[in-house]
Amino acid sequence: MAPEQVAIGRVTKKAGQYLIAGPPVAQVRHSVAVKNGKARAFYGSAKYKNGKNTAVNTIKLQHWSDSRNLFIPKGIGVSLKMLYVFPRPQRLKKAKSDPGFIAHTVKPDLDNLDKLYVDALAEVVLNDDNQVFAIESKKVFCSYDHLTKTEGWNGIKIEVYCIDNAESQKLFNDYLPW
Repeated sequence: MAPEQVAIGRVTKKAGQYLIAGPPVAQVRHSVAVKNGKARAFYGSAKYKNGKNTAVNTIKLQHWSDSRNLFIPKGIGVSLKMLYVFPRPQRLKKAKSDPGFIAHTVKPDLDNLDKLYVDALAEVVLNDDNQVFAIESKKVFCSYDHLTKTEGWNGIKIEVYCIDNAESQKLFNDYLPW
């Protein structure tokens, strides 16, 4: 089986691409509070809430401003490619360090980053986050120019691909109003 094929169809149709500027934010563990005798889970971190709101609003803006971005109806599998680019810490700005991307091997964990941004996509692009059957994720420190002492772009790049077969085309056609 070729690398671009999966058992349920070819993943050839690019459904969208989104760029979210700023340092990536990870999903946090929820806290539990008891109110009126009922346990309630909530996410109390302001950094998390602001990061998720920024992600959702940026995805909404980019999704609706580009006609090539598709809403993926229920029943169509989705594959994601995610690149998390973090600001470079001071210890990696030395003249001996590599000027290109450097692997990010410290916290936050990749799975917690994926959770937040898949949830943000589910609010705008996907019908439900259970449509995602594959995620290819990488996290790196941004590039750095030693001569001008400037950092490269930091943020998140998300590419969304959907299965392109006869069944998914029928689901798309049933969803579209025209």
